[in-house]
Amino acid sequence: MSLPSWCPRYDSRKHDPKTGEEVYCICKKPDTGELMVGCDGCDDWFHFSCLKIPEKYRDLVFSFYCSYCSAGITGPALINGGKLPKTLWKRKCRLPECYTECDANSRSKYCSKKHAVQYVQSIVDKLNLPGVDKIALLRQLLNETTSLEEFKTLGRDKLPEVTSPLSKDQYSKLLENDQHLNKLINEHDELVSVKLSKLNEEDAVIEKYVNWIGEVNERLSPHFNQPTGRKKSKSASKVTICGYHNEFTIPRSVEEFLDKLLQLKEDENSNITSVDGVCVKTKCAKHQDWITLSQNDLSEQKDSLENVKRRLDLLISVRTNQLRISFFEQEMSNRVLPGVKT
Repeated sequence: MSLPSWCPRYDSRKHDPKTGEEVYCICKKPDTGELMVGCDGCDDWFHFSCLKIPEKYRDLVFSFYCSYCSAGITGPALINGGKLPKTLWKRKCRLPECYTECDANSRSKYCSKKHAVQYVQSIVDKLNLPGVDKIALLRQLLNETTSLEEFKTLGRDKLPEVTSPLSKDQYSKLLENDQHLNKLINEHDELVSVKLSKLNEEDAVIEKYVNWIGEVNERLSPHFNQPTGRKKSKSASKVTICGYHNEFTIPRSVEEFLDKLLQLKEDENSNITSVDGVCVKTKCAKHQDWITLSQNDLSEQKDSLENVKRRLDLLISVRTNQLRISFFEQEMSNRVLPGVKT
């Protein structure tokens, strides 16, 4: 991977040769109090302005990797020959003008209930729903106790079903040729077959990796607590490694990984912190709760897409009912009523 056009070539200097001051970032200037972010790969600090990152994103950084680490010039990819790391961001509040992290405790896609109301209100205001009480519909959309089946029927009390069109062929063509309905159906199909499917695949990858690192830790403790030729002490504590990997990639089998890790640990001068891109620190504050955070982030993304899917189900149902009513009224107006001369 190459460096962005705005990023200069890597400069390893840590101090200004004239003043002796510590220098940072791609600009190699001292810290003047300007907003900066620390790289999780090379531990250098970088100015938001130099990285072309707007300051409004300051609270959304979860795991940051500079351009040099992302290009494999510095950091874990250079040391371990692993995959190139990438910056991870916290989930932003869905309201476009808000740059606050979503409320993780409630697993919401908004930072607050107030912004949830504002966002849904903006969606409802854009709907073209003749005869529908938008305020009542909004209240139903925000009702957290609404079941999936109830959600699918929202708004139907104002749009009666027409279940038996007088001309099924013409009615089918009406549905097929309606651009708005087709757009909603395409969005729905893409969400289910692409976006949700991708998240389910990522979920399976994470689960598989978590099981792998769990087995590594399960087999690791005896090696650290039991000196050669001695029985394991009853008071020996369980030793576990951090296990953080930015791609959740299983580098090798549990046995092969343990062999490599123990071989590196035998060197008294070794200060190894990662093996095959896997953090092997036993007390790692840097990646604390990384598994839970990653799983929660993925769960929130899935919940968000499920909510979008339910909204699309509702809009498809509403639009279909509109077309049914329009078709029914047109058919009735074209019919010759008994006793009426034409």
